[in-house]
Amino acid sequence: MASAGGPPRSAFPSAPPFLSQLPPGARTRPSKLADKYGVYGGPPPQLDLRSALTPIDTLFPLDPNKLSQKEQDARELKQIIEKIQREEMFEGFTSRELVDLDVWTTRELKAGDLSNPIMDLLHRDRWEKGPDLKTEREKLPSLRRNNVGKGDWTAANADIYAELEPVLMIASRILMSIHLVPWFDALLLGDIRKVAKDRLPQRFKQEDNIYTFHPRPFSRERAKERFEETKQRREAIFSTLIQEYSFTLGFMNGVDPPHVGIKAGEEDGLTTHTDENCIVVLLNTGLIEPLLLYRRVLTDCERMGHHWMAAITLVHEVMHAIQLVRVDKDRANGVRQWNADAEEPYFEDEQIPEIGWSMENALWLRRKLLAFCPILSLDTLRPYTIKVPVKASVYEQVQQTGFWEVLVRAHGFKVLQGEFPKQASFVQFKNFPTENDDLSTFDLLPSIPLIKTIHSTTELDYLKGLIVSEVQAYKVAKDIFRSSTSEQEFWDNSQAMEKHVVWFRRITNNQPMEAREAMTVLQFMPLSIKNHLDMISALLLLEKRFGAVYKDRRGNLLHWNRGTRRFMSFLRSRFQEEAEIFNTVERELLNIEYARMILAEPNDTPKGLGVQFEEFQALVKAQEFFDQGNFAQCYAQCNKYYNFQSSLVANAACSLLIAQLRDIVEYQARVNALQTGQRILEVLRNGDMMSSCQPGWDTILDQWIALSARVGGQMITESQQNVQE
Repeated sequence: MASAGGPPRSAFPSAPPFLSQLPPGARTRPSKLADKYGVYGGPPPQLDLRSALTPIDTLFPLDPNKLSQKEQDARELKQIIEKIQREEMFEGFTSRELVDLDVWTTRELKAGDLSNPIMDLLHRDRWEKGPDLKTEREKLPSLRRNNVGKGDWTAANADIYAELEPVLMIASRILMSIHLVPWFDALLLGDIRKVAKDRLPQRFKQEDNIYTFHPRPFSRERAKERFEETKQRREAIFSTLIQEYSFTLGFMNGVDPPHVGIKAGEEDGLTTHTDENCIVVLLNTGLIEPLLLYRRVLTDCERMGHHWMAAITLVHEVMHAIQLVRVDKDRANGVRQWNADAEEPYFEDEQIPEIGWSMENALWLRRKLLAFCPILSLDTLRPYTIKVPVKASVYEQVQQTGFWEVLVRAHGFKVLQGEFPKQASFVQFKNFPTENDDLSTFDLLPSIPLIKTIHSTTELDYLKGLIVSEVQAYKVAKDIFRSSTSEQEFWDNSQAMEKHVVWFRRITNNQPMEAREAMTVLQFMPLSIKNHLDMISALLLLEKRFGAVYKDRRGNLLHWNRGTRRFMSFLRSRFQEEAEIFNTVERELLNIEYARMILAEPNDTPKGLGVQFEEFQALVKAQEFFDQGNFAQCYAQCNKYYNFQSSLVANAACSLLIAQLRDIVEYQARVNALQTGQRILEVLRNGDMMSSCQPGWDTILDQWIALSARVGGQMITESQQNVQE
């Protein structure tokens, strides 16, 4: 028996409790979200008849003494909801974060246009129509359970098939493209080896029939030929499933035993090889049932999400079916005898022999550690998991013909992974198992690891070559990098910043800082700033789709931008004589400035972000002083922002004003200021990213460039007059 996944999460949990059970003063009607998704059902009493799903804004520290009792109660409830969402519902996320990431969304998705034929292996005729001796099914799940309808769960039912058809189209697309995945080539045609003894769990130390499978050597010259070989082998084994093993598909409800003597539990899918030599794949009704019961209230994201999860589960189970054929053929032909407790091989250095999850990891990085599988080499397991939510665009794309015929055909299934957001949650396990532990309670929920990471197997070797100060700089850089991928604040009193306060205090108090220490930090900055630009692009796309402005997310990004700019500018001021450091910082400061100009307009006060643009308002004030002839106050205002802590734009503007203060600033200082401003303006205006900046920046820069030319002409005239005098 092979199974996939944990219990399917129904779109709608249990109904609200009886009103007579509610405490005094509680709600008498479910909230809007509870009406659809069900009530939370746990303490505190304030959550009675509430879903606990309501998106809540980021809570900032406030003085409780300045809040009324009503405000304190409301704040406390929000904190409770946030804790429930992070710890019980969304694996470290809040619903607000999932909304912002376009994971939980009510927006209208692009309608699917798939029209491909359903492959023979999954065709409607292969789905069971009633009890059958071959499949060992005494009865089929009833539609009357949960009031879905009349009759049984079969593909012959028109309503069921209307929702099943897009599932089968997607599954067909996956299976007809899976020959492009090296993992599948390894499964069908790769090298099969016995597992090394030192990797085996204690109870399998004496076994000699547990295996791993590995990809064939790859060469670009034979790529097309290999793809064709894999396709032919795929078609052959699918034909074998149909002709020799009467391959059959059906449904199970996770409650009634699907076969004689077999209790399925609540797995998403189940694959078995019956005594009558029939291989049967069963799909849990929980993946399709919400599509029938709640079709009028499901969002596009929920509906398409169910289609995708049902499709990938079918493909998952087909992989188990392929392995069942291999095991049966190997035993019959005397090739190898598979261990009864490990009838599936491990892929390369993976820790569990579970073909379905191994396939999902190869396709879209979804994996699970299962308790019933023998786990190899526990010392390689990490006591944590990283979870990345799936964006609505994934479900949207897999129902588009162009996605399969253009993107997947050209780039393989990596295009799916490219749709994942850069944000993730980190879940630490307190009771991590050892080799002798009972693993029955150790179960990692489905998760997708981060796409990008700066951790590598050589990291420890690298750290060994660093002195103490460089190791500290390395840790600082890694935390800056992590913050760049998750919109976390780093520079404004965050916990990450507090860990390194001693290091920052040392380097900012003009104490010694070696060039190697600076380079240790700088090696991570280009990728961190690229992540920052990616986060900004994703946010702007989301705002464009919804016609909304997410102030808290913009604020987080702008805080990160400002803090990183100041830190980089500080390094530039400390290492002006170190060409490599200075040039690296100059380049990344330009990218940071562009990031700010891409995210926000010159004066974003109407969007509630004016606090981020104090310097811009200060420049306007300085210009007013200049226009009024109040040159001393203009100079004082400029001096506040003509320094390494300010943006490049602010420095350019201040330099132009200072260059015009003939009666206040000496000539050479004004020349230096003008040259600084002209250099900044020229670099910004002619940069590759200028076209991506918000409207208004190009106009301002053009005006300042014209002004700098006029000021330059005036200073030439002034210089000539001084010479004549």
